[in-house]
Amino acid sequence: MDKRARGVPSYYLSSSLVLFSCLTLGGLVPEDPSAAAGTRAEILSMRKDLLELDKDGIYMGGREVTIDANRLKTLALKPDHLRGKLTFLSDPRNASAVLAARELRRTALKAGDVQRLGRDGAEMVFVPEGTIMMGDTHGDGDPDEKPTHQVTLSAFWIDRTEVTNAQFAVFVQAGNSAQGDWQKYAKGKDQHPVVNVTWHDALAYCRWARKRLPTEAEWEYAARGTDGRKYPWGNTWEDTQARFSGNRGNETTAPVGSYPTGASPFGVLDLAGNVWEWVQDWFGPYPGGAVRNPTGPSNGAWRLIRGGSWNLVPGVLRSSNRAWFVPEYRSISLGFRCVQGVANQG
Repeated sequence: MDKRARGVPSYYLSSSLVLFSCLTLGGLVPEDPSAAAGTRAEILSMRKDLLELDKDGIYMGGREVTIDANRLKTLALKPDHLRGKLTFLSDPRNASAVLAARELRRTALKAGDVQRLGRDGAEMVFVPEGTIMMGDTHGDGDPDEKPTHQVTLSAFWIDRTEVTNAQFAVFVQAGNSAQGDWQKYAKGKDQHPVVNVTWHDALAYCRWARKRLPTEAEWEYAARGTDGRKYPWGNTWEDTQARFSGNRGNETTAPVGSYPTGASPFGVLDLAGNVWEWVQDWFGPYPGGAVRNPTGPSNGAWRLIRGGSWNLVPGVLRSSNRAWFVPEYRSISLGFRCVQGVANQG
């Protein structure tokens, strides 16, 4: 079957604020982690405010912030309040507390933890750093799923379910537009996955939510775990674990999270069936060797989709299966979810 037919702005920091890069990137452990105990909440709140400024494209130079009155009103931040936060960051006396808070936050997380993150407040599941064999490890896949290859991925957060019509409506009501006629299939289905959206629509939503689209490798890791299972729940198909052609009756999509026993090893839902999901990558052949945090080809004609949908048979819903469309494509069986890096958490 022809699979095509089925189908940040960065911070600008002066040397006095180089400490903020440590807060963002982590990896350093202070001599006295207990120094963060009394300031942890304040530091994390401060970091969230600064990330919000960055995501809205505001230039920060040294200790001064260029910000117009309308943007300030939108962010509900006072100049004195923000300046105080920047001063706190630039003071070397606070270095151990800032670094300790970053390290404590990173090490406290465990696989499957759930938090509400991003502008949309969606539940996201923590997926720890890990290494998988990606591709057709069961010997029943298509040629584009080969060669199997080792992939190591940094930790990330992924939406527990697909983005819903209700969530997408908030995005549109905030002044954003969509290429696809997403409302065509949304009436009375607030908690169903949004469909009929293009890759560009999915990308725009994730950026608005202070997230991004998952890479193909992140999506497969979230679905299969480190044991390389065929489906999110295991190696044997179960009719009760996902919405597919054999149990939908006269319906199309199901409300997100309708099949909790079909969760992946990390607790992510709906990664098989319900709707296909856009991912970040252009379609291209797999690499022949081990890679770390792959992002796919730098350009191409088709964007990848993963997971299968409500109108397909189990063989197509395998977690290693790949399909692709032009980025402008939209369908009643195609939606998306978002991810967020741990360094950008908030």
